[in-house]
Amino acid sequence: MRHFIRFIALAALLAGLTVSAGAATFSERQDQITQAALAYGEESYFGPLGIAAISVLPDVAVFTPGYIVAALRSGQSMAGAPASESVERANSMLKDLLLCQDRQAGSQTRGLFPPVRYNSAPSLSATCRLLPLLAWIVQHGQTLPENTLAQTRSGLEVAYTAVKAKPAPPDQPFLPLLRAAALATAGSALGDPEGLNLAQRQVRDWLSRTLSLGCFAGHSPSGEALQLGALDWIAATGETFPELQAAQRLLYTDLVQRLQPGSGAVAGAAAEVEPADYAQGGELHRYLLHLWDVTPAPAMIRPSAMYFAACDHVPEELVSTTPSPLPRTLATLGKEPDPKQTTAVLRTDTYMTELFSLGTMSGALGPWAVPLMITLAESPARPTAYFFADGGPARVTSLQHGNVAAVSVNFLAAGSGSTPQAFLRGLLGPRREIKQVLVGSTPWPEQPAAVAQGSVVAVERGGLFLGFRLMLCGPALSTVRTEAAKPGVLQWQSEDPEAELELLIYARKQNYALPRPQAHLLAGVLVKVEPATAYPSLTEFSRAMAAASLRQTVSLSRELVKPQEDPATAVLRQNEPRMRSEYTVVPHLYHDLNYEAGELALHLHEDLVSGKLLALEAQGTPLAVAGPWESPLLSLPWDARRARASLTAGAQ
Repeated sequence: MRHFIRFIALAALLAGLTVSAGAATFSERQDQITQAALAYGEESYFGPLGIAAISVLPDVAVFTPGYIVAALRSGQSMAGAPASESVERANSMLKDLLLCQDRQAGSQTRGLFPPVRYNSAPSLSATCRLLPLLAWIVQHGQTLPENTLAQTRSGLEVAYTAVKAKPAPPDQPFLPLLRAAALATAGSALGDPEGLNLAQRQVRDWLSRTLSLGCFAGHSPSGEALQLGALDWIAATGETFPELQAAQRLLYTDLVQRLQPGSGAVAGAAAEVEPADYAQGGELHRYLLHLWDVTPAPAMIRPSAMYFAACDHVPEELVSTTPSPLPRTLATLGKEPDPKQTTAVLRTDTYMTELFSLGTMSGALGPWAVPLMITLAESPARPTAYFFADGGPARVTSLQHGNVAAVSVNFLAAGSGSTPQAFLRGLLGPRREIKQVLVGSTPWPEQPAAVAQGSVVAVERGGLFLGFRLMLCGPALSTVRTEAAKPGVLQWQSEDPEAELELLIYARKQNYALPRPQAHLLAGVLVKVEPATAYPSLTEFSRAMAAASLRQTVSLSRELVKPQEDPATAVLRQNEPRMRSEYTVVPHLYHDLNYEAGELALHLHEDLVSGKLLALEAQGTPLAVAGPWESPLLSLPWDARRARASLTAGAQ
């Protein structure tokens, strides 16, 4: 399964390791993270191959350098080995790490590192994430043998040259700031002022583009944390400038506005995630916010935390920022993208309370997108329930009002490739946290069960009632619209006590490949989250969801589009009759959704062919579909318009 990567037994080995929260000073929290990261490395050490990443492969860009820095910074392993043994292990791993670097003359990737040891090509992203730690080793690795330190400096010089020559590609929205940090830290370690100059230019470009156009990638808990860490690395060089501070405040406020109280997880849908973001409720942002004394320490800290803990800078003015009170609704709009832009997110909605949050998004679905996510404050171990799409390229359209959301996924090329099926996969919680489950008003027998279109799956978990009503599924223009259709499957993933309750909602259930991909296959779910105290029982909650009016229609229309002509001849032919063959026939596949439950009324109108979201309405009030970019970030106390004006003035 592509999207859900299992956490391996390494986590179990360290499940009992905790780090006490509330350390008095920043340096003490650095030491706590260092010792915990070192302990994880001791348990998952693969000899000269490095440290095992979550995907089991020996890691190059994140875990291994994090362990090396932790070992050098600590001077003594958690297992009680003498400092010399710890440094000796770090020395051996560092030399093997440098062997992974592409040093071949004339290579297009010369100087770059791969993300993992085997079967991965050198990448700019992996190298940019590695370089601040490599620069730290050059500056602080005096306990290493001189020849290793010289090899490290040489590797840093070659990587620095490669990063300077390679701009961040547009399809990696989080890379510009990581590249800026790599340039600033490597340049500082090598005594080259050009690195910091290039980093400042990169930050200014990123901020100017973000304030003007918005972030097409949507939210990303790990991506935002890494970008904040990158900005800290730049500030740690001793240089600061207004655009750096503005970028820090922008990203930090976005992160803490969506921080779910009680769980430490970042709420809302995510267009770009790492497995820990959805399976565990987050990893990288927890490390960063604990280091800044915003949240308690996570139960487990991996060597990836050293990207933050090795940096000695903390922006204290940010940590004093507090989010607005709960409950609150956060809506972020993105500007309508260029037609060639395939990863655009038009809108996200996040509804947050003290007990839970519900977040959705509309736009293109990349391979690591979670378009619907619920967080639970009473579930610190695995505080999420979420859906993602599997089965090829797809677009998602969502309509949310408070604690109710309708999510419809349009699969654009189903039935081809390695996964001929197309479906929404929902992970609703681990077995030990699920109190009861109903299909309709009938208790689920805890065996795989088919779920009909229009039926409600109701789950009690963590003091909440979670309701999932299956919407229109299958080919958009299918004439079969009977309640007998059962596109859903409810099951436990396995017999393991930690196995998740899984709800599969199929747009295409057949498991054989088609000669040609099939477009416009739909799979959708209506979600409602309520405190368990809002209804007398889970049965009453399920019946109320089923009783609400939910109507979906799909209609086909064709439009004759006048051909474009040379302006010189267009005037002469403006009154001439034209042949039908001169016109282009443009099809439209309009999808309308109407939901009514008591006083709540929602309406959605979209064109499945063009992928355009045409109208959203809640309570009869039109909602904005796309930008110019709007976000709660732009209503901050600091004046973003002034920052934009200063950028414009500086460019003149």
